[in-house]
Amino acid sequence: SLAALARTLFRDATQEVTLQLHTAYKDYLTSCARSCSQTKSFFIRDTPVDLYSFYVPVSLACDDLDLEDPDYSRVVSISNRIVVRGTAGSGKSVLMKHLFVSSLKARAHVPLFVDLRRINDKHGSLLELIVATLSSKNSRIDRTYVESAIRRGHFALLLDGFDEIALDKRESVV
Repeated sequence: SLAALARTLFRDATQEVTLQLHTAYKDYLTSCARSCSQTKSFFIRDTPVDLYSFYVPVSLACDDLDLEDPDYSRVVSISNRIVVRGTAGSGKSVLMKHLFVSSLKARAHVPLFVDLRRINDKHGSLLELIVATLSSKNSRIDRTYVESAIRRGHFALLLDGFDEIALDKRESVV
């Protein structure tokens, strides 16, 4: 019947999309986990080293609450929107990488580490940069899917380097 054929085609299409997403997520998470856990820093600029060989836990203050040695689960238990401010070299990017690694362990969301300075190059919007961040050589994630997944809270967006965005692009990113 026509209905049975439609169900079969829909099921096959859904399975294909699921496979593409699984492949894209796996590629992205593997690559990003490697770059976040083996990284260069302000003090170690030449070769990437293990993040935790130089990571110094920082504390975060939010209203009357101080978080000593924050990890992803503790941070999102306070709020799902956090802005980390600090002077150059204070460890903001290293903290973001630590939060990415700890979010992988928490398995609550798909973590996306987005290097905002890349928006200066060729990405017209934050959404385009997020799609490009998730996409790999082997697979391209659909923009509509990413928008929907963001609205549904599927991702943990770790946006790093706001101060490195060109001044004329900052308002659109906000």
